[in-house]
Amino acid sequence: MKDACLGTALVRMYVKCGVLVKAHEVFNELAVRDITSWTVLISGYTEHGLGDAALKLFGQMKGEGVSPDAVMYLCILKACSSLKAADKGEEIHVEVSRKGFLENSLVLGTALVDMYAKCGLLGKAQEVFDQLQGRDVACWTALIAGYVQHGYSKHALKYYQKMRDEGVDPNNVTFVCILKSCASLRASEIGQGIHKELKELGLLGKSILLDNALVGMYAKCGAFEKALDVFDKIPKQNIASWTALISGYAEHGLHDRALYYLGKMQNQGFIMDEVLLICVLKMCGNLELLAKGQQLHAEASRLGLLQKHALVANGLVEMYVKCGLLAKALQVLEELSIEDVPSWNVLIMGYIQHDLNDEALECYEIIKRKGLSPNAVTFINILKACGNLGAMKKGEEIHAEVSRRGLLENHTELGNALVDMYVKWGAITKAKKVFLKLPVRDIVSWTTLINGYADCGSLDVASKCLEQMQNDGISPDAATFTCLIKACTMVGAIEKGEQIFKEVQRLGLLGKHIRLNTALVDMYCKFGAISRAQEVFDEFLVRDVVCWTALMSGYVENGLGDEALNCFKKMQEEGIPPDETTFVCALKACSRIPAIREGAEIHCLIHRQALSVKNADIGNALVIMYSKFGALRQAQEIFDDLFSRDVVSWNVLIAGYVENGAEDEALMRLEQMQNEGFVPDATTFFYIFKACGRLGIKERAKRMHKAADRHGLLEKQYDLSIALVNMYSKCGALEEAEEVFNHVPEHNDVLWTALMSGYAQLGDINSVFESFSKMLAEMIEPNVVTFIVLFSACSHSGLVEEGHKYFVSMTSCHSVVPVQEHYACMIDLFSRTGQFEHAICMIGNSPDSDCTLLWSALLGPYQNWVSVEIGKWAFKHLERFGGKHSALYACMRNIYAASGIQGECSSEF
Repeated sequence: MKDACLGTALVRMYVKCGVLVKAHEVFNELAVRDITSWTVLISGYTEHGLGDAALKLFGQMKGEGVSPDAVMYLCILKACSSLKAADKGEEIHVEVSRKGFLENSLVLGTALVDMYAKCGLLGKAQEVFDQLQGRDVACWTALIAGYVQHGYSKHALKYYQKMRDEGVDPNNVTFVCILKSCASLRASEIGQGIHKELKELGLLGKSILLDNALVGMYAKCGAFEKALDVFDKIPKQNIASWTALISGYAEHGLHDRALYYLGKMQNQGFIMDEVLLICVLKMCGNLELLAKGQQLHAEASRLGLLQKHALVANGLVEMYVKCGLLAKALQVLEELSIEDVPSWNVLIMGYIQHDLNDEALECYEIIKRKGLSPNAVTFINILKACGNLGAMKKGEEIHAEVSRRGLLENHTELGNALVDMYVKWGAITKAKKVFLKLPVRDIVSWTTLINGYADCGSLDVASKCLEQMQNDGISPDAATFTCLIKACTMVGAIEKGEQIFKEVQRLGLLGKHIRLNTALVDMYCKFGAISRAQEVFDEFLVRDVVCWTALMSGYVENGLGDEALNCFKKMQEEGIPPDETTFVCALKACSRIPAIREGAEIHCLIHRQALSVKNADIGNALVIMYSKFGALRQAQEIFDDLFSRDVVSWNVLIAGYVENGAEDEALMRLEQMQNEGFVPDATTFFYIFKACGRLGIKERAKRMHKAADRHGLLEKQYDLSIALVNMYSKCGALEEAEEVFNHVPEHNDVLWTALMSGYAQLGDINSVFESFSKMLAEMIEPNVVTFIVLFSACSHSGLVEEGHKYFVSMTSCHSVVPVQEHYACMIDLFSRTGQFEHAICMIGNSPDSDCTLLWSALLGPYQNWVSVEIGKWAFKHLERFGGKHSALYACMRNIYAASGIQGECSSEF
């Protein structure tokens, strides 16, 4: 086409109609293509979002020797903005500066500010802005919009105020940007000021963008009455108006209101766009509204939004992940052939949250097979999965990959994830090596490393890290102190724990952070300072169920079950419902006291929530409690109702039968357990050995011994060896007991005592004494039970001198303080040999001379030898402290009968 003007006009016409292919055809037929025709075509591609094509044509134009003018540069800068092509934009900046265009064109300068701002190079945008003369509202708004877009709302408000101070009035776009800033900062007062100004300027109801921005601002600030007031006055609401209102309700957790207005919107014929759909999908995920989410899935498919918008697909995947339908989330990704890494990242995070770390790693492999490039978020999550799994080889591969890509230089979170992974493996040296190479070390980096040292019990090193962190100008937060408190708890560092507590107080962190609160309470409980734990707890402003449970657990472990149950009651009075762990703790308290009525009440509460059958820990705790009460029928019923029974469940049931003297039932449950495919563990065998010992069934005991050995348990479990020695001793199988004893590589006081008890039971006194001597030769100190065995052996053999010698050496040589059982054994020894004066003297020397156990030992089996005077004296003590029992009167009648004065007995007793 020879007529350049006509040809250019045709190109312009096709461009405005959106027929770019035809416009390009006409352009190619032009005999002469000047700057105007090039500008018309390139601007067409830019306006229709085809920035890549625009930049390609720009290069072609320059190749044909056509020099760009200011208008062309404006067009190309716009293309760079849409593509976020900062490198190309900087090239254009250099060109326009060299040509002097910036000196006379504020519009071009504004375009540069806009380009840099949209590309996230706010420093560059500010630099260009500061050099511009006579800045108008468009220029100011370009900078302000950039700050708003990238989350620097305070900067946006600062430059808005500067603009007003310089006498530049805002336009509608400026007002929209500032209202967004107010929404982001929850600055409702400033927003109300803007609202008032818009009223005065008469702009309300004339710009849907302004009206929607006002609704969004008030909704984000939680001022829903004002948001609705503005919303209702909008002449013609659009989908963005509804989105502003609904998203505000959703963000503030007012999901019922959000769903109400969503329904109202749909009743008025509005169809959700991608922005609102993403918002509602997120809400469905948070509330686990699967049915509603599936409806949205169907609607998104019908509207074709899944194929057009990757963010919608992300939202759908995230919704299914939060609802726990991970297989469905994977299906969505595969059916849509989504080649979007963020969507896969959402699924990977979901797998990790549900402790499906192997599946997360498989997703990573799928991403690579698809030829996609994992980003920093992908690597952060995969490192987390490797840490959870202990997958060292894979984790080190990922470490090498992120290092090769140079990602650690710009992603502190990625470096932190690496440190965390090595910490989870216990590879603290490697964790520190990564930490030291981090270009930027933030509070998370330091806390992760400190946590690593804390987990290893290296409190001193963790404390030094804290000092170094503070020297680097980084203040510790609640998470940092939580790690240190846990370390103090682990190593029993009471003074250091108190120091950290005071620092937490000084910094004003006490009572404001749930995890820190819980760690502090737990620390004092573990130190046995339960009253201190209560004092600290009382200072907390916020007390959740975890914190209450930590305090309850402290009371239980410190033997104060009543106080634990009092906490359980108070917690509910404060409106905090117990969770599964709380119930387990409360049941444990009932078991320890024992509190039968309270235990039954808690059981009723659990039953109403159907937790006893759903939660194995609660079911097991109930079985233990009823077993402790001797209510084996109820324990069995609860066990039978459990949805899923594990080895622990079987163990607590078997233990209950054994502890209540129902050894035959325990052995029957073992057979049932094995028939159902469960493999007994060390705890199972511990109670089965005890049952076999009590029943004295030697052959069954041997079979159980072989079974435990087959499972490789005897090499690892010291307690089992002790239980075996006890079992064989009680079965009278001393050879087998000795064999087990001799195979144990390292003996202790409990093991020696078990063997001695076996000898004593068979009356082999010499072996008892010989074993005691060997025990001392091995430099093993005897315990309380050891001396009970020795005294009993001496008593049954009438060895008064030996018994007395051991009694004296107990305190003088071995620092064992005598208890009632020791005195009772010695009284029995003296009484058995008729030395009642020594027996009475022993009672007088005991710390609790009023103990019925001691007086009963005096009278018990030796009534025929006791004088009437001693009998009367003992009777009066027992009557005063032990009560009037028929057995006591029978005992006195025997004494009188043995003395030949039966008649006097009848008159006195």
